[in-house]
Amino acid sequence: MALSNHILLAALALAMATLAGCKGGDGKARAAKQPAAVEAKAAPADTSAVRHLTTAEFVDMVYDFRANPDEWVYKGDKPAIVDFYATWCPPCKQLSPLLEKLAAEHSGAINIYKVDIDEEPELAAAFGISSIPMLLWIPAEGKPFVTMGLMPKPELDKTVAERLLKVSRNGDS
Repeated sequence: MALSNHILLAALALAMATLAGCKGGDGKARAAKQPAAVEAKAAPADTSAVRHLTTAEFVDMVYDFRANPDEWVYKGDKPAIVDFYATWCPPCKQLSPLLEKLAAEHSGAINIYKVDIDEEPELAAAFGISSIPMLLWIPAEGKPFVTMGLMPKPELDKTVAERLLKVSRNGDS
């Protein structure tokens, strides 16, 4: 009886922590003051430039965290962004169309992936996801980095240009 109470309390604490993280992460969601995205019907997978990944696809295409738990070994051939999100998270819903725009603007230059943390709990646990949205930014070479919370489009554009595509302020690559 006591063990089941502890499990229930742990599950409730995890749910509350995840929900609290979604509500603003690091405060960028409130600072951005972007209008709420209108929920659209899901488009067929082949019409979207953003690809939804399962854990198996992530392991095959991005990083095999099981085989290389202590060393980052990127499997892609171009920079990428991985959006860890949940369907119930309002900031995640606001970020989604911004990532679609980025994917269209940088088609062929970067890959943009989405991972639903509720559908892929092993992957979420492997990355220690405690707040969403969380973006994993992966340069073609070098170490990845993470940002938390909703970012406005100009900040997304700047990060892609300066950190993924390595474009300097004067336009040189």
